[in-house]
Amino acid sequence: MYCISFGMLFHPLWNYLLVTKDQANLGIIGTGIAGVITDSLIFGSLLLYTNRIERLNEANFWPDKRAYTDLGEYLRIGFNSFIMKALSSWAASLVMISTGYLSVRE
Repeated sequence: MYCISFGMLFHPLWNYLLVTKDQANLGIIGTGIAGVITDSLIFGSLLLYTNRIERLNEANFWPDKRAYTDLGEYLRIGFNSFIMKALSSWAASLVMISTGYLSVRE
């Protein structure tokens, strides 16, 4: 929470500098760049924070062949979750599309 608050604290500054400032008036592109800078700042602060905690050092590693062990089991569990989430999203979309065809008669 502290890292996200730290990153979001600077987001209005990035927007001011990239979107509304006269020298770098980038418009909508500046908004995207400001979002990338904010997300990168949050990611960097989270990485630094987790590296300072001793018990989390083991969780921070670069992927190697150990990361791909039991990948089939992970995909088997993940596929079921994907189907459940997709069906829920598709049902909600179907309801929104069908309600768009309803009309109100006066």
